[in-house]
Amino acid sequence: MNCNHWINNISNDQDEEALLIQRENWSKLLEFYCSNMPQQCQTNIFQSLSIEILCSHWQDLCLELRDAARKLLEKEIDHLHNDNDAWYILISKWSNLFHQSYNKETDGALHDPNIQDILLDDTAYNNDTTTTTIIMKEQYKRQQLLSIVFMGIICARYGQEVEHAKQSSVTIKGFSVESPEIILNLSHILASLLSSSNFDHIPLHTAIRRTAIDLIGHGYTTWEPYLDIGQVLLTLFDLCSISDSAKTTNNAHGGVLTPKTDTCLTARTALYLIATSRSRVVITTLTREIAKYALVQSGTTSSPTSITLKNEHKVGILHLIQILIEKCPQDIEDLILEVIDITLNCIDLNILRHKGVQAVSETFGLLLKYPTVTYCHGSPKLCVGTKTGLLAFYDLKTPKCQPSQVLPKTEITTCVEFSTDGKYLASYSGYEGKLYFWQTSSNTFFGSSNALHLSSRHDAQRLDRSILSPMEQVSLKWIDRTHVTMCWQDDKIEKIFKV
Repeated sequence: MNCNHWINNISNDQDEEALLIQRENWSKLLEFYCSNMPQQCQTNIFQSLSIEILCSHWQDLCLELRDAARKLLEKEIDHLHNDNDAWYILISKWSNLFHQSYNKETDGALHDPNIQDILLDDTAYNNDTTTTTIIMKEQYKRQQLLSIVFMGIICARYGQEVEHAKQSSVTIKGFSVESPEIILNLSHILASLLSSSNFDHIPLHTAIRRTAIDLIGHGYTTWEPYLDIGQVLLTLFDLCSISDSAKTTNNAHGGVLTPKTDTCLTARTALYLIATSRSRVVITTLTREIAKYALVQSGTTSSPTSITLKNEHKVGILHLIQILIEKCPQDIEDLILEVIDITLNCIDLNILRHKGVQAVSETFGLLLKYPTVTYCHGSPKLCVGTKTGLLAFYDLKTPKCQPSQVLPKTEITTCVEFSTDGKYLASYSGYEGKLYFWQTSSNTFFGSSNALHLSSRHDAQRLDRSILSPMEQVSLKWIDRTHVTMCWQDDKIEKIFKV
């Protein structure tokens, strides 16, 4: 039973009825091959689906077809992965094509100025009289491009097995000893395909480039050792901003995206996948890139690379931080000072000063829900407590938000809170059992920095060290200009302290 004739590529001039037929055909394939029917029948009755065709539809502009192609391909890969011989033959074939794809000496597909994209001429595969010996050179080159997609999918799904084999000298079925080299080369090729400045004869919004973006995101933990995370993030932020915001939603006729919109959406998804899988690395990397950007803006240094942070990236960075607040709250809590620095560099401080928290990014408001972050609009000023006991004080009236820092202790800061007039700051260290009152000042005489001055210190209830999240156990609330109420959530105990 040959099912490949059901799944031809969709041309740009196909009408809605033709697209509907395509969807129905893919739906039938999905229902059949993802059921138990093939296992219950004799194996020689049914023909395996074409890996080439499924790969070419991995980044199909029709989302329904894309979803079906991915599920079918993953099903086929998992089935072959359970058969040692079939798996070895499969990997050998596609790894050979992959090695040829980037070989300059043999005019590999990536260096062929006439190559277009990964979409194959399916009629060649659906014609019973056609054999592999007469496949046109162009189709063979496209197979080389498809090998990048296929090996990328394989390494994204099974790459961790290869890394384990490399460390323990255990041979993983189907992978040769040069599999780690394949991952290294794939990492470099996928990263190169992110930018139109590399392989500039291949247009930016082609399926091969969009697929590279997708695979970078889905298999990032496999590629990570071989990539410059800063350059990857900045390139993805660039790609996120190339499409009009009104067009980056699923509003194409018949559920079919434009290539430009798909590039934007795929880059955005890749960013979120990378950020949620390596949130701490992403936060520290963004902090470093923003520091570089500040130096370049001040004229202190010049950018050593062509890919740098841009003003257009700031909205995307804030949205990414917002996702991390939702998905990785503990990592945000641990790196709260870095996250605050990123956020302050990405929001408009003039709007914050004059219109308040509600007028700026929602991300800033979400950060204020952390008990170790407090903001006074009247001043305006901000203070952040950290797990090292450090207090970072920001006077937001100044053009540059360089915090003054005090380190009164080495214990975790549990919570901080400004008084209503912003004159005092209360900070509580639960493990230490101490409540501190600080007087704030904004003396800019001769350019001196902002400061926190210790006014008084009080003994308070000590929290048990077995409590992993002490920030959630205690809250501070000022009842007037000089008195604060401390409330312990578990015991429902309240105690008033005076400055």
